[in-house]
Order: sequence, then structure tokens, then C-alpha cells
Amino acid sequence: CELGQSLSRLGGKDLNLSIVAPTILPSEDVTLQEAAMKILFDDNCNLHLGCRAVDIIENEGGPVLVTSDNSSIPVDCLIFCTGRSPASSLQSLHLDEAGIAWNADEGVIVNSYLRSKTARHVYASGDCASAVSRGDRRAIHAGWTGFNAARNALLPPFLRSPATHPF
Repeated sequence: CELGQSLSRLGGKDLNLSIVAPTILPSEDVTLQEAAMKILFDDNCNLHLGCRAVDIIENEGGPVLVTSDNSSIPVDCLIFCTGRSPASSLQSLHLDEAGIAWNADEGVIVNSYLRSKTARHVYASGDCASAVSRGDRRAIHAGWTGFNAARNALLPPFLRSPATHPF
């Protein structure tokens, strides 16, 4: 949603967001969900909730996205944003064998500097870091923790700082 809204605010016309979930912000209060949908609507974002992209076909007017509810949405450009879970992202890496503590719900277990508590040379961010709670796993948090993890990994210790979130 954040990327779609940003593109719309940058001048995108008839921006369509197809979201697999039946609503946006599913873990939030209904009032907040409705407010967020209104903001997106006011920013010229058309929401298609509870459906998947199943095909892209070509017709006289150009490419069309076909969704699982049989809607046809004309497109100029497609951007696929896939949410990640710590389990699906980290399981195949065999982090346990490298001495990196993690679990399927939280991701890599990190301190406030986003450094692994069990492997000092490892930093984690976004959906795969225990510092980001399940309810806050959004693009804005991934970007913020990514910046902080890179900064803390690369700077000398006296310039590092905890990854306290500004918003």
C-alpha cells in the first residue's frame, strides 16, 4: 500500500492495488482500516481486496491483469510486492548451524543495535529481525531498520546507536 500510494502521489493516474488479504491492515482496528482505505481512495488508489493476480493478457487496449475474482484491470506497469515471514525467509539458510539464534515468529534474535545476540558479525533488519514486532512489519519499518543495521554494521563502535524508531 505504501508504494502504491507514493506512486499515486507522484502523479500516477488510475492506480490499482490488488491485495490478497480481505482487508488492509488486518491486525488493526476496523476504524483504522476504514480510515486507511479512505486515505488511499482520496489519493486515487483503487483497491481490489481479497483477490490474486492470475494472468496477464493482451487485448486491443494493451495489457490487462486478470484477478482471481475475474476482474480485468488495464495496466501500464506491474509491481509485485510480496510480504515475507521470518520462517519462509530464514528457514533454508540453516542459521542454527552458523550459531545464529532465530525463531519462526520473530526472526533473528537481535539487540537494540540490530546485532545478533549470538553471532556478533550478523545484523538483521525488517521482517527478519526480532526488533520489529509482527504488527509493525511494513515497508517503512524495513527501510528504517535496514538503514540502522547497515549503519551499525559498518561504522566504528563509538558511532553506532540503538535503532530507536522515530515514528
